[in-house]
Amino acid sequence: MANPIMPALIGQQYWDAQQLLQNAGVFSPKSLGFFGTFPIYASWQKSSAPPGTVLAQSIQAGVPTAPNSQVILTMSEFPMGVSFPTLPAPPVTGGVNILTDSGLQITTDDGKPILTDSVNPTPPATQTWTADSTTPTIDTTGTTIDQ
Repeated sequence: MANPIMPALIGQQYWDAQQLLQNAGVFSPKSLGFFGTFPIYASWQKSSAPPGTVLAQSIQAGVPTAPNSQVILTMSEFPMGVSFPTLPAPPVTGGVNILTDSGLQITTDDGKPILTDSVNPTPPATQTWTADSTTPTIDTTGTTIDQ
């Protein structure tokens, strides 16, 4: 029996690429068993492509490939974190206004919005606000920030 042909995966989203591999017979989860080694690996890199898009594949499309051969997919990475505008220190009402004007919503642990006229100039004990010399960051331990 001939080996299945590697499909073209570039431009596909990860789960769609995995399904194409399975449909082609290159990836056969049933034959892996409970303790088999998953043969599809992802290598992540920054790209202007939508996050989770296959940018390259280790086995060229059209090549006969043994089932469950190792395939490395180079993927566009997902954004990490949220960019915050520069905040005054300590972040009092003005800082909250800057965040909300940027489209961010600041809430307490129980999901209630923090209103700009009720902000205490001293952050709660579970929340610290820090900034280094290059990028302002907020350590929001115990606080949810939704966009």
